[in-house]
Amino acid sequence: MIIAEDTDRVKKLMKQSIRLFRSPTLLKAWGIDFPGLPLKRIVDTVHFAAKEDSAALQLADLCAFTFGRAMKDKPVPLSVFEVLYRHIKWIQDFKPDIKLPELSEITDTVP
Repeated sequence: MIIAEDTDRVKKLMKQSIRLFRSPTLLKAWGIDFPGLPLKRIVDTVHFAAKEDSAALQLADLCAFTFGRAMKDKPVPLSVFEVLYRHIKWIQDFKPDIKLPELSEITDTVP
């Protein structure tokens, strides 16, 4: 299930994205070759909700806020940053060319 923010801009983008990621033809035309694509396990449509009504959207905002501040060398709650960082390490399993620094390298610089 996919939950997205209930705005016209997000609705249009999400619907187009799902069509793209489900279509082998469109993926090939766009030169997208990524493990797990085309998507085959999303059986339902995207569900749209207001941020205040969706814990998943609030969590996504927390992630974006935390990583955005950290990338700008602004203070973030270290305990939150450490939890989120450990959960993005899976990216390297699928994209070995993406090299994330070790957590100790980052936490030394996170104010």
